[in-house]
Amino acid sequence: MFADERVGNLVVISSDSSQIKAIKSQTELIVRKTWSNPPSHGARIVAAVLNNPALNTEWYDLLI
Repeated sequence: MFADERVGNLVVISSDSSQIKAIKSQTELIVRKTWSNPPSHGARIVAAVLNNPALNTEWYDLLI
């Protein structure tokens, strides 16, 4: 049901071309930690609540 995928775009603009290598290196580290292994627990919790009639009713009653 859930592929645990994230999408996005990151653009870095610098007026100092000598810093491109360092910027790319740091950006790759950040991106790797942030997007390569998205958490799936949130989607699993939502699926469990929505697919369980008792939990779904309890959740819905909290909204009203």
